[in-house]
Amino acid sequence: MNLLSLNDDVLVYIFSFLYGRDALHISLASRRAYDLSISRVPSTGVCRSPYHVTRMHEYMLGPAAGNTGPRARYLHMLNVPYVAFNLWYSQIPGQACVEDYYTAADEGFALDTSMAKLVDEVLIHAVNLRSLSIDMLSVCVEEDPRVGEALSSMTHLTNLRMWLVADSILRTIKSLPNSLSRVIFHCDHAIPGTITLPPLLSSLAVFTNLHSITLHDFKPPSPISPSTLPLLRSVRHLNLEQCWEDAIIIADCCPSLETLKFSLNRWPPQLSQSARRWPPLRRLTLADQLAGPIVHTGRVSTVHALELGDVFTVSDIPPLPAVVPNGFEDIFEHVRHALSLIRTTHPSALRAAIRVNETGFNGRLGPPRPTVLGDIAVAAPKLRVLDLVLKPVKIQKWRDILVRTTVQFSKC
Repeated sequence: MNLLSLNDDVLVYIFSFLYGRDALHISLASRRAYDLSISRVPSTGVCRSPYHVTRMHEYMLGPAAGNTGPRARYLHMLNVPYVAFNLWYSQIPGQACVEDYYTAADEGFALDTSMAKLVDEVLIHAVNLRSLSIDMLSVCVEEDPRVGEALSSMTHLTNLRMWLVADSILRTIKSLPNSLSRVIFHCDHAIPGTITLPPLLSSLAVFTNLHSITLHDFKPPSPISPSTLPLLRSVRHLNLEQCWEDAIIIADCCPSLETLKFSLNRWPPQLSQSARRWPPLRRLTLADQLAGPIVHTGRVSTVHALELGDVFTVSDIPPLPAVVPNGFEDIFEHVRHALSLIRTTHPSALRAAIRVNETGFNGRLGPPRPTVLGDIAVAAPKLRVLDLVLKPVKIQKWRDILVRTTVQFSKC
């Protein structure tokens, strides 16, 4: 069967899954294929330097096939990282090598506002944009206020990734169409008070289709009671990466939360006691040893799949004793918190990162004996899936450690 024997409606649907160069190859097959797929060629744009921004601006504002307007109206995905606004990158050609980028990066960052103006002109015409990843959106809005109006008219926009640098940009976010379903925000905690929590949540609460939020390096200016914050009723997936401990309050404002990933920016954290009870979670991922006590302060209930990173150092602690030996207080405290979290969540699946040395699961060389794995079995009687990630303390002996640990684990 010949692909082009299908009717035009079916072919247009098939070609809608093509982007960029793949669509260009299809368009060269025949005149009919060209007419049906050429609009998919300018559907993506990635700018890694000011050179790419200039080229994209020239291409996207050029006339599309059949003089149906600028090509930017067919743009669906646009990615403009911060390096595209770096003045030191302006001399890098399109086929630059990696060393050229490292050399320019050594000069630091100098904002090139002329690149923001070029990006603005593309955004104004990209009315069908679906995914926007742009670090310097606040700069673009400042350079041309029409960008804010253009964003509010992008009724197909579903994904947004950007840097949050001030509360002022939140007004632009709040004006985005209700089609927005996934946001990724990068913050800078070194600038105190730039992003405050109530305006951030208020700007997101208006989106009834928003189901996924990711925050990087977010630090709320001061502790706030959850009762004073708006609820994000549609959010089901929350990712707090390298955030400060007070950022966990965002999870308290998500009554429909299903999955949570949490990692800390500072060490040790200060624990917050004021919290809302979370609904049962499908998955909870804690990347740090001290993230467990934070979510365990009256927040977490049952969890189907629990993932713990760098919590257990099993090789040093065959099972928990009644009296903690001197010098092992921190190690035993981390394990106690982890076991308490396991008992509270009743997981059916557990993934844990375990550090082992040349003695394997035992505290000393010799025959196998009970370890903290027995405590896990008691804490999680409903456990059906156990996934252990072994991290050898001595990389040079990883093969011997793996063999010895595997043999000991088979006898547990």
